[in-house]
Amino acid sequence: MSLDALTDAEKEKLAQLQAITNGADVDTQISLLQSVDWDLQAALQAIYGEERPNASVYHSNNAVEEQARLLEPMEVDDSLVFDAQSRPTYPSFRSGMRGVGIFSLLTAPFSFTLGLLASLFHYVFRVLRIPFPRLNTLSLSLNRSAGGRGGGRRRRGSHSDDPSVVAERWVRELEEETGAVCISKAALMEAQAEGDEAGPSNRPVRRHPVKAKTLPDFFLGGYDAALKAAEREARVLCVIITSEEHDDSPAFRKEVLTDPEFVHALTDNRVMVWGGDVRDRDGYQASMKLGATTYPFVAFSSLYGRPHGPDRMSVISRHSGSPTSITSVETLTGHLTNLVLPRVAPVLRRKQAETQSREYERRLREEQDRAYAEAQHKDYERIMKRRQEEEQERREEERRRMEAEEREELLRYEAAQRKRRAGERMAWRRYARRALVPPEIPGSKSAMPIRFRMPSGKLIVRKFEPTDTITGLYAFVASQFIPDSETPDGDPYSPPCDEDDEEAAEFDLDGYDWDWEFQVAVAFPKQTIPWERGSDKKIGSISALKGGANVVVEMKASEDDDKAPDTDDDTPSEDSL
Repeated sequence: MSLDALTDAEKEKLAQLQAITNGADVDTQISLLQSVDWDLQAALQAIYGEERPNASVYHSNNAVEEQARLLEPMEVDDSLVFDAQSRPTYPSFRSGMRGVGIFSLLTAPFSFTLGLLASLFHYVFRVLRIPFPRLNTLSLSLNRSAGGRGGGRRRRGSHSDDPSVVAERWVRELEEETGAVCISKAALMEAQAEGDEAGPSNRPVRRHPVKAKTLPDFFLGGYDAALKAAEREARVLCVIITSEEHDDSPAFRKEVLTDPEFVHALTDNRVMVWGGDVRDRDGYQASMKLGATTYPFVAFSSLYGRPHGPDRMSVISRHSGSPTSITSVETLTGHLTNLVLPRVAPVLRRKQAETQSREYERRLREEQDRAYAEAQHKDYERIMKRRQEEEQERREEERRRMEAEEREELLRYEAAQRKRRAGERMAWRRYARRALVPPEIPGSKSAMPIRFRMPSGKLIVRKFEPTDTITGLYAFVASQFIPDSETPDGDPYSPPCDEDDEEAAEFDLDGYDWDWEFQVAVAFPKQTIPWERGSDKKIGSISALKGGANVVVEMKASEDDDKAPDTDDDTPSEDSL
């Protein structure tokens, strides 16, 4: 594939890959980038010797956007770098197949034995708290013969490691390699040693504690997190990136990073230090953002004022090269104290003043809140006493309200029952009017006129045949309690019982117990005309009714204690049949 057929983005990634690999074969690199869907990180991972990633994993727009964000360079201000530094390209990484040679097989037993003895001595010295530099005893191992410089180190390039875990591992390996400890840890060890000397006489005392070499305190997190922390705390950030593939990195770690002058210059000026290896993902991303090409690499970043816009983190200077010249202790210390700190001090002091002002306001708000809480606490007992009284009154009122609701609910229930019984009674009256009331025969000579005096005082005259039954007479009286709005045309043809009820299935019109709520009596002489269940007694068989009579309808005492029907519609209110 020719270069002319590539897009601008693909040409840019190809140029970056060529700069890192020191200008390898173009066709090979194009094929490699195509195989990983032009993912630069995946291509570098394949060059480092990791298992070639599947191109489909990186076939995602989100992955491309994330990679572009991670490789976005920081704003760089190199005006403080007093020496023009040549920036060589990245050392070429071996991309060939790693194998096991004859020499590796012959030296493997010796390497294993030497590594076992070194590990044993290292453990004993650590137990005795004696600094012991880590030896790359496996330099003759299989990885060494395969071309790796850091044979004793953990294999890099894992993308699943947390940045904090990677940073902590890098610091731990640095301590093992240099035989030094971070300055805060060294101070803790000295304090413990002093405590042992001041302890009881029967305890073992180390009379002459060994002064351990020290390292700066490193920020245990990712590079982006270190930038945010330095910006938040208004501190200078010193970024240190090393590479196992570079010959100057071991000397830089052992001589520069452990130098007391350099360590105290960083510590006394509250410089935040972050370090990493370019083989780690976070270290590689930091190197791309800072434009690192030669290792060891040191950069100083800080908040820096801009003519237009707010202050932001900027790269003040970058140093890369030999620890005997460009990255030596004298060069870095002098540059930090004489140029970097004086230039950024006004911005940092302003930022710190703003932070202190916010902190003062926060403490003031806390004091005000505390005073308010104390005032609330003083009023608490008085308020709680009043609340208890109110709560007692509320409970008493709630009890009375619930009792009233229960009474009202009971009254509503009784009223609903009376209404239901009244509805059922009215339905039976209408059924009785259709089924039991005998028809009045016009012009009948044998008909007997009977005058009914209703409980309301209303007089009703009706003619009955001598063959009409007493049940029919009582049914006629009951029909007089039906409102005029309920016409006979709407009377039911069947008894008002549920169809599934056994009573409806076994209903007997002649033998049904109607349980009339009234009784009929002859006015003078006073004689009650009784109704008997199942009786077919005729009106003509009663001597007091022969030829006609005046009768009185008298209401019985109901279970609802209703004494008389409603005078408006002549209907006995809520009495059961």
